[in-house]
Amino acid sequence: DGYLGVVGYEWCYFYKEQDIEGWDEEDFTDLYEDILEHKAIERGNTDIQYSAKLLQRLHKVAEKYFDFPSVTIKQAKSQIKVRSEWVSPQAYYATLNQIKISIDSVERDMLISLFILAYRTGMRKKELLGLKINDIEGLEISEPSAVLRPNSYRKLKTEISKRRVPIFALLTPTELRFFNRYVRSRRGQGEQTYIFSLSTDTQPLPSHVPLQLFKKIMEDISNKQVGFAFHGFRHTAITNLALVLNARSQLATALTGYSENHIGILKRGVLGVDTE
Repeated sequence: DGYLGVVGYEWCYFYKEQDIEGWDEEDFTDLYEDILEHKAIERGNTDIQYSAKLLQRLHKVAEKYFDFPSVTIKQAKSQIKVRSEWVSPQAYYATLNQIKISIDSVERDMLISLFILAYRTGMRKKELLGLKINDIEGLEISEPSAVLRPNSYRKLKTEISKRRVPIFALLTPTELRFFNRYVRSRRGQGEQTYIFSLSTDTQPLPSHVPLQLFKKIMEDISNKQVGFAFHGFRHTAITNLALVLNARSQLATALTGYSENHIGILKRGVLGVDTE
């Protein structure tokens, strides 16, 4: 009864209709963050550590009996040590360049667009892979925004997860032109087409592909094994946004790759007329 009352019902609710076969550590981590976020925001639980500990115990059982990947829920720790990662502009541009020279031209533009959105917007992996053509609004005026809403691939259980991402403001002009051109090239396949799918498939890119590709690229670039995960793009995006909105422009341009002129565009796109 304790498990059901504290985490069991939410666990079943959030897992409902999800195909967890093949899920990795990041998929489960994102899901547990959504569950705990739901408890904190929707149900007003100010102390979620107890819930996090029960989720951690539940997952340990799944690791033992159902071969779930090992996951550490940071909210379950008495002393939280947040794992944070930041991908420099140099590493980001090197990643895009590596895709250009090593990936077949048929899939190259799709993967470059995926990494651009991951780096600049900080969307979760499932949110990115679940994007359809009809989720992109404003493409006709070259000012696209991504509207994140539930579909058959991506479940969004909390109101805070439903949102509009101003792609036109977060991408640099060069990145924006590239993304616009790519999405327009896919529109002929139908409004329900997943943006990030292989040319031979109608389903989204398998969730493990971006992770393995990024890990391999980083190893190729540095000639050694590195600890970066695809989720690091999410950390990077929020760090860069904090720099753009708060730091001096010289520091923000050096660490984010945005020009001083574009920082003004970004502020207006994110904050509207009130740019302070």
